[in-house]
Amino acid sequence: MKGKDVGPSSFIMILLGCTNGGQCAPISTLPVAYQSEALCLADRADIVAASTGFGYDRVIADCRIQGAAGTQREDARASSTA
Repeated sequence: MKGKDVGPSSFIMILLGCTNGGQCAPISTLPVAYQSEALCLADRADIVAASTGFGYDRVIADCRIQGAAGTQREDARASSTA
């Protein structure tokens, strides 16, 4: 919604488990709301590094904006680990 003031937003981090075939599925939404995308992105590598034992080939973390209409995809860039 460019050009419209939608008020303050917070960012949440979603963990996705991925197979070698490229299929990814949501694993978890972290119970933390970040005040900015930069803060969320700054924690991403540490969160992914600590996210083991899910049974996926790799885990990625995605920062998404959380608004009144629910969670919307904000950032397609994701960190990953093998």
